Amino acid sequence: MKKTFIYILFVMLASTLSAATPEQLMEQGNKAYESKNYQEAINTYQDILHQGYASHQLYYNLGNAHFRMGDYAHAILFYERALRINPTDAETLENLELAQSRTQDQIEEIPQFLVVRLYKSMLRWLSPIGWLIATLILAAIALSAIVVLIISSSYQTRKWSFVIAAAALLAALLAGANAWASYSRQQNHDEAIVMPTMISVKSSPEEGGIEKFILHSGTKVEITDELNDWYKIVIADGEKGWLHANEIERI
Repeated sequence: MKKTFIYILFVMLASTLSAATPEQLMEQGNKAYESKNYQEAINTYQDILHQGYASHQLYYNLGNAHFRMGDYAHAILFYERALRINPTDAETLENLELAQSRTQDQIEEIPQFLVVRLYKSMLRWLSPIGWLIATLILAAIALSAIVVLIISSSYQTRKWSFVIAAAALLAALLAGANAWASYSRQQNHDEAIVMPTMISVKSSPEEGGIEKFILHSGTKVEITDELNDWYKIVIADGEKGWLHANEIERI
């Protein structure tokens, strides 16, 4: 019994020591991609995800490998996940747009108010960490200006310190709100990508529901409700319906 236990312990230890690190797997996946072994690259990158590791670069690489395989739905999925981590990366945005252009559903979005569009655009300036750093820097500037305001005896210095403190404090509050909104969006999994080649969106959460409209692989939907294994979704033009859980994959 003791020998068996020691043997099992030895096997577990050997297995742990022989397991490739995420860095090693990334290198292996990149080599497979460069050799145009795209499926092998995908499998290797997925091994990294199975270890609980994720990054913008990993999702970006998965998106590229799926794109090369002609699987635009999964390419879009992983580009979207990459942008959750780094929303400002130009190459990811460009590749996402290219993958979306290869899908069948070209849905026209409902026009949004100018203020809403500007705010959403501003959120993409920085990542959640970037907005947090900006908040801390602006708060430090505001605090420094307040200190100068308190200790200075010069009227002009006090006046400008007050202006700087007020402006920096206001900007810090805005940056803090953006940091929270950006982080919340990153953690939000209410957006999904249609995976099957073609699916029918139902009027009710059941197989026998009336068919409302057709969607194709790669289309992005927003999940607004769920019932058992069914999700109520809305697409960019405002159309709503129900899809089965196995027909979409959350971003």
